[in-house]
Amino acid sequence: SPPELHRMFMHESLGGHWIILFALCIWIYNDNKWKCKATPIILWTLCGILAVSVHAYFVPMVYMILIGYVIIDIAKNHKIIRPILCLVSTTIFTLITMYIIGAFYGKGDMDANGLGKFSANLNTFFNGMNVSKILKPLHTSYEQYEGFGYLGFGMLIAGVLSLVMLSEKVESASLTFIGGAKKIICSYKWEIISVMSVMCLCLFFAASPVCTFNGHILYKIEYSHSIAKKLSIFRASGRFIWVADYILYTFILAAISKLGKFKTSIIALTFCAAMQIYDLKDFVILRHRSFSNQAEYTSPLKNEKWNKISENSDMVVFMSMPNDVVGIMKMYFVFAEYADENNLNLSSFHIARKSNKEYADYVENQYKLLENGKADKENIYLFADGKPFPHNKNLNVYKIDGYIAVKMK
Repeated sequence: SPPELHRMFMHESLGGHWIILFALCIWIYNDNKWKCKATPIILWTLCGILAVSVHAYFVPMVYMILIGYVIIDIAKNHKIIRPILCLVSTTIFTLITMYIIGAFYGKGDMDANGLGKFSANLNTFFNGMNVSKILKPLHTSYEQYEGFGYLGFGMLIAGVLSLVMLSEKVESASLTFIGGAKKIICSYKWEIISVMSVMCLCLFFAASPVCTFNGHILYKIEYSHSIAKKLSIFRASGRFIWVADYILYTFILAAISKLGKFKTSIIALTFCAAMQIYDLKDFVILRHRSFSNQAEYTSPLKNEKWNKISENSDMVVFMSMPNDVVGIMKMYFVFAEYADENNLNLSSFHIARKSNKEYADYVENQYKLLENGKADKENIYLFADGKPFPHNKNLNVYKIDGYIAVKMK
């Protein structure tokens, strides 16, 4: 799928779309006669654990699909205890896994910027966003790349074919289209309600709180500060569109394979697959070129004084950072390698939702200690080039390789 290709080699953990497919499989086979009655409970619990372990953004996606499972298991399969146990068990073990990996350790900034910016535009299903060879990109804001949910030209053709086949099936079921539609809706009432509930849920959260179509704002929800703060935990809400993508993939492929004759289905699917590959060909080639060529990394820390600075040192303390994100990332990773080579610790690193206020207070305290000549002699205090640093006769200051390193004498 294009969203999967878009994430590969860029944000690998978010490329774990197999978790969504895993949850969809449990949902699709909701009425399977399991040898062990606890199998669905175990599978949903495992799905929640895996979601947390790979990337936290998959947790709400799993729960969206789980809601669809609960609806159909109660309404169609007439089960009460099983779906409740699925919800309870998945929640408990998901929280335990979160606790084990440190999700509740310390304080973090939940009130992050970006809620409403990193959403999905409602044109996302047919917006190639410079990935498609056939379809031109449609209007979106820069941040809405997070809501990239392009189905692919081949899948769009397959979607049209599936609707044609479905309409023929409806007409064959009755003398009139409306009569046939009513008959099929009544036969698959709870499946339709279950799927539509999940689709509406993921579309709402993916497109909100600022819902846009092309360059037009359709609506904007003004959440209270407390609600916005909680929703900002998953500020890149556009990613939830992936659930809708894979539901559409499943429906389209199932419709073509089930409704058409065997040879017709094979020909249709082969043609659509060929169009999908052709549509994404240039993007795949570009990605291949970007990562297939051997690249040699050379550390920008070339001055031999860095070896002297690391002697009798224990920690690298980041006191100030560059103003741009690229500069910040570079500084973190450059000195992460330096710390690894010299057996040093780091005072911080590039992590999501860290407590910026807590670290700012820590830096302020360290700055005062440097000014008073009472800082730890085993620390290397780093300042971005051009940033202010303390001047003290008890300090050794090294301005090298675009960074400022300060140590106590």
